[in-house]
Amino acid sequence: MNCELPDFDEHCPRQLLSEADRLHLTTFTPMRNFSWEFTELANPLRTSDTWKVELENITSGIQALANDNFALELTFPGLTPAWSFSAPRSFYQLMSLLTSDASDKGIWDQIVSDRQQRTYLVRGMILKAIESKVFCEALFSFQNAAMRAQHTQEYLRRHNFVSDDFWAGVDTVTTDILTLLLPLYNRVEEECLKALVTVKSTSRADFHQSLHDIVAACAWLSVSMRANDGVVQWTWPKPGTRCTWEQVNANADIYKASEKSRAVLLGKGSIESRATARVKTVITPEISYHCIDHQCARLGSKKRVLISQTVIYYAGDAASNGLDHDRLTIPFADHVISSKVQPRKPQDRSLRRGQVHFTDKNMKDRKSQSGGEIASLNAPKRRGESQEKSRSYKRGRLHSTIGSDT
Repeated sequence: MNCELPDFDEHCPRQLLSEADRLHLTTFTPMRNFSWEFTELANPLRTSDTWKVELENITSGIQALANDNFALELTFPGLTPAWSFSAPRSFYQLMSLLTSDASDKGIWDQIVSDRQQRTYLVRGMILKAIESKVFCEALFSFQNAAMRAQHTQEYLRRHNFVSDDFWAGVDTVTTDILTLLLPLYNRVEEECLKALVTVKSTSRADFHQSLHDIVAACAWLSVSMRANDGVVQWTWPKPGTRCTWEQVNANADIYKASEKSRAVLLGKGSIESRATARVKTVITPEISYHCIDHQCARLGSKKRVLISQTVIYYAGDAASNGLDHDRLTIPFADHVISSKVQPRKPQDRSLRRGQVHFTDKNMKDRKSQSGGEIASLNAPKRRGESQEKSRSYKRGRLHSTIGSDT
């Protein structure tokens, strides 16, 4: 597993939360719902089936949580209203890992402002945070220094995979994720009150309790995965890369709208209007189970995909190879900061088409690295220079042809 997310404690200061949020975190105690049994995982042939069902229930719970708390149609006033709330730095880092930083900077504002895309983003952020804080642990709520294989296995079977610090760890992870999402949650709630919308039926306590149940289920599942002989692999697709057959498109309408916008911008008759589907937002990774048991291998179940990659697409440049101009634009955090300071200006048309413009400093660096090849290719040609080269090439070819005939 790739745990790219930094520690929440360092980048999620509680000072960014409102007084009501801090009061809620200190006074509300979620219920400890627990109804899982280890006996279902005793048979190695049924392990992947049980994990698949549990993971599907977890992803469904995350989807319901996002729809209940973040799926409101908002009308933000102004040019750059999507970033009018103060989110922790880890929020921007997570969004950078899960969304494509395409050359059109409006794509980020659209993801936050649009109701459906916002829920997809929240689902991906919750899963990414849970992977970093729960599934990347060697053994959740157990101290590494006290790990001894046989004794730990016996303890797990006797106590149904729950250590003494299990619920304390669940409470900590839940609070960390709440700290991450509460600024966006409050922004949605404010717009709901301004518009006098009563669609939002869940309270902050319900949001906290639902998230607590999801984290507890993931924590118990992660311990059972670690205690198993098999290997569970998480594979996150990279935003901005081309679509693959293994991925599931969560919303085809979003891609069609992006394709129409691109065709209108570039012109339907233009060669550059040809586009390919690229990953815009990552919702769920691929979670696969690699069984090392010989009986599983004989039955043809050595690898099994428990959860497929779920993404939404946008119409990207068909000629690029994935390592294109999308990675050469300004960082996401810089975009958010500049959006708060000054209104967003329209992007240069050539940049929207995918043509990269290098600064003088970058051009000098690239020239020194590649021996001047890029500079020579991008340097403007003087009038008549290309025609003169063409004539000299034709004369040389004519002379070589005559020489070969003689």
